[in-house]
Amino acid sequence: MLFLPALAGVANAAESAWFETDGVRLQLVTDDRPDADGQLRGVLKVALQPGWKTYWMDPGDAGVPPQIDPGASPNVTGATIHFPTPKRFDDGPTHWAGYGQPVDLPVTFTVADASKFTAIDASVFIGVCREVCIPVQAVLSATPDPQAAATREGAAIAAAFSRLPGLPTADFGVARFELSGDTIVARPAVPAGTAAADLFVVAPSGWLLGPPRADGAGGFDIHVAGRPAGGELPAALQYTLVGGDRAVTGSAALQ
Repeated sequence: MLFLPALAGVANAAESAWFETDGVRLQLVTDDRPDADGQLRGVLKVALQPGWKTYWMDPGDAGVPPQIDPGASPNVTGATIHFPTPKRFDDGPTHWAGYGQPVDLPVTFTVADASKFTAIDASVFIGVCREVCIPVQAVLSATPDPQAAATREGAAIAAAFSRLPGLPTADFGVARFELSGDTIVARPAVPAGTAAADLFVVAPSGWLLGPPRADGAGGFDIHVAGRPAGGELPAALQYTLVGGDRAVTGSAALQ
C-alpha cells in the first residue's frame, strides 16, 4: 500500500477506535471539517480477514448491504455510503455482488450547520460471510479536531473517493432498461474493443432480480424473479457498468 505524505490542501482526519469481531475489523475515519455545502467526507474501513467477504449495495436475495446511521450525531442529518466497483460471487444456489478483499467504503455525512463543531457517532451494520454469513453491528465514534495537522488518513479519504466509479458518458453507460415479460434488457454503450464488460444492477424495493447475463451481442438480460403484485413500474434502475479498466455508476430509465 502506498502511503501519501501530508501535503498542503489535504484534509485533516478524525478516526474511531477499531471494532473487531469474527472475520472483520471496522474503523470510521472522517475529515475534520465539512465543505462549504455542509458535506463531511469519511471512509468506513472494512478490513476483511482472508477468506471473508462482504456485500455491495445490492446484496442479492440473502444478504444485507452495508448501512450507516448517524442518528446519534449532533449536527448531522444524514449519511450516504458510496460503493467501489464490486466483484461477482457464485456460491451455488446464491449469486451476489460484493468484496472479497479489505475495502474502503467512502461516506458522505450531511451537516446541518457547517460552522458548528461536528462529532460523528455512527451505528454501522454490515454482513460478512465465510462458510456462513453473520451480521455485524458496531457504533463507531470519530471526534474531529479542526486544529490538527494534515494526516495520512486525510489523504486516504481522498484516495478512496478517487477510486469510485465515474459518471456514465455517451460512449460508456446504459441509456435505458427495457422490461419484456419477466426479463429486463440492457444494451449498454461500450467502446469497441473494451474487454469483459459486466453489469451490476440494484433491485428496486420489493423486486428480486437475477444477475445480469451477457446475451452474446453486447447486451444483458436480467431475470425478474419477483416483483410486488400490482406495484408501479420503477422509474429508473441504478447500475454500475464495468469494462476493461473503466467503471461508471449511474441510473437509467426503466421502460
